Amino acid sequence: MTEEKKLPTIEEWFEENKNEEGCAGITVGFKDYLASTFDNAMNSALRKSFSSCDISMESGMGNGFIPVEATFELVLSKDESGKIVYFIDDASVEYS
Repeated sequence: MTEEKKLPTIEEWFEENKNEEGCAGITVGFKDYLASTFDNAMNSALRKSFSSCDISMESGMGNGFIPVEATFELVLSKDESGKIVYFIDDASVEYS
């Protein structure tokens, strides 16, 4: 019978991996779906640059939830209350 590997808590991992400045870096990747349809997400982003925007992906593909593969380079630290927080240092998102 194989022994089940016990995963550390985020707090344990952070304490073991933080540097002198109290920060630790970690890469997180996952595959998931966009929270809105691709057309809605794209038009929302484009409206920041254009006064009028209503475009759609050819063949109606943008009307569904699009699967993406995301990779984030996170920097973790602790806030004043001792809670672990992060900021995104780098990111990539690809259509999957």
